Amino acid sequence: MAQFDLYETGRAIRSAFPGGRIAVCRDDTVWDGALQAPDWECVSSPSAPIVIKLGWRLRAEAGQPAP
Repeated sequence: MAQFDLYETGRAIRSAFPGGRIAVCRDDTVWDGALQAPDWECVSSPSAPIVIKLGWRLRAEAGQPAP
């Protein structure tokens, strides 16, 4: 059920926001300090918090995936 909800939410985000993407996972690092950008990789560990990563591009950058 949760997988379907995530699929539907992702579909809605991609249709409403240019380059939209979503990730729900356990992750300790949501920001990449070296790149000064969000870290989309989810490195699961049992003690990591559950996070929701949501991103999109400005309309002028619509052809590119979210950072």
